Amino acid sequence: MAALANVMQAQERWRANNPAYQATLANLPGAQSGTSSDQHYAISLVDGTVNATAYTARATVINTSPQASDSRCQALQVAINGANITYRSVGGGGAVNALPDPCWVR
Repeated sequence: MAALANVMQAQERWRANNPAYQATLANLPGAQSGTSSDQHYAISLVDGTVNATAYTARATVINTSPQASDSRCQALQVAINGANITYRSVGGGGAVNALPDPCWVR
């Protein structure tokens, strides 16, 4: 969750000076790219979601992490669309978890 918050802050700093959000973490100054600081999640921007008003950042569990056994929370994501923020998670098998989301309420 901290790694996704870091991406959100870096994207807002970028967008304040540019016409669109940055499409790659490698080109986003101040963003944590690669993995979370605890080495449990790979951090990325979801392809096809980045434009002038929206993006989705995702933290996907790394198979060697102890978190990999949590089948309900295989990926955490934050979607920004205009002024709306949506927190969701993806379980094993790739299905988006139903609301209330079991991973973000913990």
